[in-house]
Amino acid sequence: MNENVEDFIRIVVKQIRDEAIQSCDGVLRSLEKENMSVTARRWKKARDAGKWQELLEMVIADSVDDAVFQLLYRIDDGVLPLQFRGSDLSVDGAGEMAGSFMSEWRETLSSERWYDDLSEL
Repeated sequence: MNENVEDFIRIVVKQIRDEAIQSCDGVLRSLEKENMSVTARRWKKARDAGKWQELLEMVIADSVDDAVFQLLYRIDDGVLPLQFRGSDLSVDGAGEMAGSFMSEWRETLSSERWYDDLSEL
């Protein structure tokens, strides 16, 4: 396999997939702590109310959003230098794609559910 492809796969697995899993695991671990995140409070509320379908729907959407955030963050940070149709995404996205995804792109572009935990911060 090409060295560039190996580097790309290593970044995708370790810095996107693994980081997203670790982030979601952190939310799960904080469910019983006093200083839990906004996302953990939302998950706990659904769990404690016995709304298992709602909880699973939240976890699915939050997990996907975390993975996409990790991808865009790595592009913004220059760790994953990608080009799209001749455009350097980390430069042309002004290093703000991850934040824009969480603050506006999901709401305006997605036809699936998402949760606005940033509004409570």
